[in-house]
Amino acid sequence: MTSILTYIGDGPTFNSVEEAQGAFDQFLLNCFDPPKEATGEAEKGEGQSGDGSAAPKGKRKKSRNESREDAMKMVTKADGTIWILELKGLKWLQMQDMVRGFLTAHYHRGCGNPKASTPFKGLSRYQGDLVSKSHLPKEFKFGGDPSHMTKEQVVQFLQFIQMWQAKYPKDVFEFQ
Repeated sequence: MTSILTYIGDGPTFNSVEEAQGAFDQFLLNCFDPPKEATGEAEKGEGQSGDGSAAPKGKRKKSRNESREDAMKMVTKADGTIWILELKGLKWLQMQDMVRGFLTAHYHRGCGNPKASTPFKGLSRYQGDLVSKSHLPKEFKFGGDPSHMTKEQVVQFLQFIQMWQAKYPKDVFEFQ
């Protein structure tokens, strides 16, 4: 019996039924990961991390808290200031993470609880109650969670914050 995937594209086929999840995950990694030459990993050697130690075989998905912490690190300077740095060269998902980290860090600071859940769904519905209009681009509307914001919304928000922090470094953003 021939797999339907034999007929899709020019890439490798997937015909395994034993341990399907692991085999399929590896198949996806092989098909959709960028070539090692493009990421600069070719010189590291197969199965090694940048420090020469053995790297895990599959990519481990980050937990929600790890992702949130990473996003917050993207926008937190060494002195603890929440700040949007250079956008040039960032990928789309990194910009979304930057918005998520920026809003989460400000929400934690505003409510005084570093473990509080940021009310992303409420941002679109209660934007006027949660954020002052002066801290947002003119006629800007949050699309809820940053993962649901359009690329234009994300770029508009981040560029506005960069401009605002240059003009008013002590009043960049604040939840009400």
